Amino acid sequence: MLAKDASQVTVAEIVTVLGGSIMVCDCVGNPEVCARAEDCVLRDLWTDVSCAVTDVLGSTTLRSLVEKEMDREYGRELGKEPIR
Repeated sequence: MLAKDASQVTVAEIVTVLGGSIMVCDCVGNPEVCARAEDCVLRDLWTDVSCAVTDVLGSTTLRSLVEKEMDREYGRELGKEPIR
């Protein structure tokens, strides 16, 4: 059983608790892994992507995922295409 209501649990929290990293590239979280990290334009891009992913996961709750799945399942039962 969850200690918090599903509407208070974000996907970002779940990923973090399970020991995962939201960083899409190692150098974003640890620039020491690459000698070119300080001047790398791709690292800047991956940093922006990681921030965007973190924002989406941080604003997506467990409840919202369950509700979305229930809506899709209900739509399938009615023979409708799911809303994306």
